[in-house]
Amino acid sequence: MTLKDIKGLGEKRIQNLNGQGIYTPADLLSITSSAYFDTSVISGADSVTGGENVLLKGELAKEPEVRFIRRGFNICRFKFRCAMSGRDFYAVYYNQPYRKAGFTVGETYLCFGKAKCDKTVSLLNPLIEAAAEPKSLRGILTVYPKVGDIPPTIIKEAAAQALKIADAKSVLPEEIIFEYSLLPLKQAYTSLHAPQSLAELPAALRSAAAEELVQLLIAFEIIKKFNSTGKKFSYADKSLVWERAQKLPYSLTESQKNVLSEVLSDMSSGGVMNRLIHGDVGAGKTVIAFLAMYYAAISGFQAALMAPTEILVRQHYQNFCKLFPEIPCVFLTGSQKKSVRDTALFNLKNGTADAVIGTHALLSEGVEFCNPALIVTDEQHRFGVSQRSALEDKAGRQDALHLSATPIPRSMSLIIYGDLDVSYLYGRAKSEFNVSTAFCPEIKLGDMYKYIAERAAAGVQTYIVCPRVENDEDGEEEELTSAKKLYKKLSAGVLASAGLGLLHGKMKESEKAAVMDKFVSGAIKILVTTTVIEVGVDVEAANIMVIFDAERFGLAQLHQLRGRVGRGAEKGFVFLVTSSKNKESLERLQILKNNTDGFELSEFDLAERGAGDFIGVRQHGAAGVLSHLRLDKDIISLSKEISSVLKDRYKYDYEYFIKSFLKRRYAEMVKDVTLN
Repeated sequence: MTLKDIKGLGEKRIQNLNGQGIYTPADLLSITSSAYFDTSVISGADSVTGGENVLLKGELAKEPEVRFIRRGFNICRFKFRCAMSGRDFYAVYYNQPYRKAGFTVGETYLCFGKAKCDKTVSLLNPLIEAAAEPKSLRGILTVYPKVGDIPPTIIKEAAAQALKIADAKSVLPEEIIFEYSLLPLKQAYTSLHAPQSLAELPAALRSAAAEELVQLLIAFEIIKKFNSTGKKFSYADKSLVWERAQKLPYSLTESQKNVLSEVLSDMSSGGVMNRLIHGDVGAGKTVIAFLAMYYAAISGFQAALMAPTEILVRQHYQNFCKLFPEIPCVFLTGSQKKSVRDTALFNLKNGTADAVIGTHALLSEGVEFCNPALIVTDEQHRFGVSQRSALEDKAGRQDALHLSATPIPRSMSLIIYGDLDVSYLYGRAKSEFNVSTAFCPEIKLGDMYKYIAERAAAGVQTYIVCPRVENDEDGEEEELTSAKKLYKKLSAGVLASAGLGLLHGKMKESEKAAVMDKFVSGAIKILVTTTVIEVGVDVEAANIMVIFDAERFGLAQLHQLRGRVGRGAEKGFVFLVTSSKNKESLERLQILKNNTDGFELSEFDLAERGAGDFIGVRQHGAAGVLSHLRLDKDIISLSKEISSVLKDRYKYDYEYFIKSFLKRRYAEMVKDVTLN
């Protein structure tokens, strides 16, 4: 049986699944439900607090109505009378006018969805079924994730079909399954996709996760073994780098010195470096990367640094040239003038330039190196494995240094970065966390804007961060603040004369660069933006940040955003704006307010939001599968132990591991990452 045997999966969707590491119906079963709900529990509309998923039962009070708000946007609205409380509640759909068909006034229905509470209770885009004959809303409801461009409903239907036809056999030996009290894989998948009760889920999740993680850990071992040999070039004396570090305009912290020592040892060893520097916001990762590039240059080689945005590339280029003026450096972006680009390419090819800093433009045709030795990827999770491999193809198999400020729980690092040697950079380059975090209720927004305007007049700059660009992305116009709408509102209000700018990911690179240049120069005092400024942006005069709909972000992401302010001598201030009444959401934000350690915050995210947020930052071949597994420290520890037992029993026979233990997606990952 193949994926072609599953109805609803055409060629395009199958290609999409292949890109997620899904090649067979059995592979499809590894994408499990993202949430389970016991729909035997019906709530009353009077007990709903908002923000949670609830099941309500009610009588349809009148014909559903469709309101056309403007061209391209409409709202379909149902009014129900709650059977338990007698209170009215509503079901709301955005841009789905067809939903109104097929309902009868006076009939009783079950409605399941995410609740919003203000003056009324509304369920957004709910599942509605007749109470007399429910189909999904009985027993355990499984809610599937969107996979690539494939909607959750298709994934759910495909998984149900795959459960019937898949030959789901464990790759683990029977003795291991018995020894560690795991379930047979088919039994585990049956419980995950068609559970009879919530009680059977923990054992099933444990078994399915161990099956995947053991394979991934073995694949990582194979990758590391390959990377431990094969270097064909050597560097100069390491002491030259330490001497140069002493001439920097600031002193390295002890943690920076330790990490730099690990990097230099890797570079001067006989093996190819494949190291990640993992440090919190402001820890000083970039200067270590610059010193590694300096080491390559003085040893007679070239170094390349690839960053995800032109904003970051220009910032890195300016800082590198300022700190290391003796190293000829060029930069490459997609929007630069042809004459500038041609000169940079010429200098890179003939060896006149010892360093290059660029976006993914480094991967484009015509980019040729003379004598490359080091590749640095900043915020490496923004680049897929294929992009990083493409750069390695251009430069050959060289030392690789990766930088990441994305806080990852220690336990998750093993799964996400198991193929890399990881250096942890602790603390901050500055001695203290210079940011205060506070809540700003909506009633106080006017006072906050006046404060921002006053500070702007004194030269202090502000980021105002919105969760989205447009008003009606994903059909939730009334739910979230959009950058465009807020910019328009503020431009006509109290901040009209304060110097406003707008920045978001849908702008052209040249437009984004122009806005950022004005912000850096101080011409723009207040920047209304999205999370495009989350990574690496460093403007010392920007000491205020406002984050709208803060409850919609993960704690680790909020912490990264917070790291954009307080980078100069003055204290930074972050204001969290939320209208949520949900107790859990508010408690999460309180944790952020009281905690300044990104890695500790990431542990809270792992416990509350699951592993998907973290797995998604590493785009190796198994990420699509792993991001939908529920992982915790115990499962990761169990998988590590099993993989160690397998290695001990089979004496590191990697060919045997590939043949016997690695499903296709992991074998593909090993091939693509290491054997190019």
